[in-house]
Amino acid sequence: MTPGTVSPNQKNLSPNQIKTEIRQDPEHFEVKKEVPSPLPPTPEFPIPVIKAEPVVPKVEKPASPAPPPPPPRTPEPPKEPRWGEDGPDGMPERALQKIFQFVCYSQGCLPFLLSAMKICKLWCKVAKEPSLWTHANLGSKIKEKVRTEKNLEWILKNKFPNGALEVDVSNWRAAISSPALKIIAAHCPNLRGLGLSQCVKLSHEDVRIIPSLFPNLQKIDVSCVAPTTASSRSAASSSCLSDLITAIGEKMTHFNMSSNKMAGLPFVFKAISQHSKNLIELDVSNISTTSRDTVLINIEKIQKGCPKLRILRTTNTMLGLNDASVRDQMTSPGFPFLEELTIGVDQRGYFDGMDDGQIERILKKSDKLKVLDIRGCKSITDSTLVRLPCWDIEYLYVSGCSVTSSSKDGLELLVKKWCRTLVDIDIGNTTDNKTVDWALIALVENEDVLRLRKLNLNNTGVSLKTLTKLLKACKTLESLNLTSCRALPRGMKRMYHNKEDVDSLTQDIADGKFDPKDAGSDDDD
Repeated sequence: MTPGTVSPNQKNLSPNQIKTEIRQDPEHFEVKKEVPSPLPPTPEFPIPVIKAEPVVPKVEKPASPAPPPPPPRTPEPPKEPRWGEDGPDGMPERALQKIFQFVCYSQGCLPFLLSAMKICKLWCKVAKEPSLWTHANLGSKIKEKVRTEKNLEWILKNKFPNGALEVDVSNWRAAISSPALKIIAAHCPNLRGLGLSQCVKLSHEDVRIIPSLFPNLQKIDVSCVAPTTASSRSAASSSCLSDLITAIGEKMTHFNMSSNKMAGLPFVFKAISQHSKNLIELDVSNISTTSRDTVLINIEKIQKGCPKLRILRTTNTMLGLNDASVRDQMTSPGFPFLEELTIGVDQRGYFDGMDDGQIERILKKSDKLKVLDIRGCKSITDSTLVRLPCWDIEYLYVSGCSVTSSSKDGLELLVKKWCRTLVDIDIGNTTDNKTVDWALIALVENEDVLRLRKLNLNNTGVSLKTLTKLLKACKTLESLNLTSCRALPRGMKRMYHNKEDVDSLTQDIADGKFDPKDAGSDDDD
């Protein structure tokens, strides 16, 4: 816009209107502060005089004080890795797989792996690993109504695609016979363990084909396959089992033939001593025979033929040792690796069990023995047990044995010998009160090394004073049987199943809940 001209927007406007327009326009308002240059007036439109409004200086408000700085934040602790989370700080997948392998080996794959799949994604991934599905424990884990040959084939085909190394079909009863065995062989060509307990439909022909179906078989369980009949056609006849043992030969490491009725038991032991040099576990307990005569076996031949034996169980089987010359007994290697000997007998029966000489012949070299069960044996004395070469007995069961009655201090001597390692003791049915009290005092005197967890004092005369000392000294006790203990007060004579129960009993005694003079009858609780 040149001097002397007006904007089109200002046409036909009076000077007052021009002044108003300028005041309302913020840009022109800022221009007012400057002194305008004089323009030459024109007669048509004289330039109005615009007074500059005084500029009021802005008064700055005093600044408000700055807010105080926030307190320093405590740094958060580093997040711990979640259980089952794979990664450098979590549970490595390989370690988890090793744990799963151990559980499957000791307890079987079912139902553990199925439950592990529901924990988290990592567990599910590891549990689906085919290499873990090796132990098919299908006994009590499968409902009875689905125990059929068809379901057996489906389980082995779909759940164990690589073939199980061990198959347990215990208690499948009538479902297991030759067709079922062939199904197992078809899907598990490398089978090493076979459990057939309580499969009562098995015949001697079925048992005879087992070695040909499973050439790598090492463990076989044929317990309770013929519990009522001693026929030569049964699956547990002496000829059938002898042929089975001979065919498997040196590969066999575990053999269980317990809870059967049979004749000719010495022939089975002869086959074992001749063909099973790698045998580790032998269970011949609860076998009934056709006669009431004691079955005599040659233990020296078994010791020479089975030098690796670790577990020998003959509970309630009328076994005895035949006479052997002094030379044979001296040259016998014994059982140097034996860890468990179970030869207890039913106290209500007519068989008194083995005697001192026989147990000495069995355990002459067994310095690694951990478990000794001689319950009910009427001819074993404490002097024989004290001389045994084993010093690390952990489980001692002498209830109803002559050890508890041969002398008052015999049981005390045994406890003193093994108090450092004892974990479980059964001295129930001991009639003499002093014998029990002295044995428990021997435990109390060695409280520094005491690690006892289970104690059976059923039907004994243990005193409250002695029991109180034991409970104070033994802090590891988890199970205590005081049933029918005639010298204890009412309300105390019962079974204490866990550590909480035992601790509660200890506190009740300390609080004076029980009156020592209030010893009721044996059947008051």
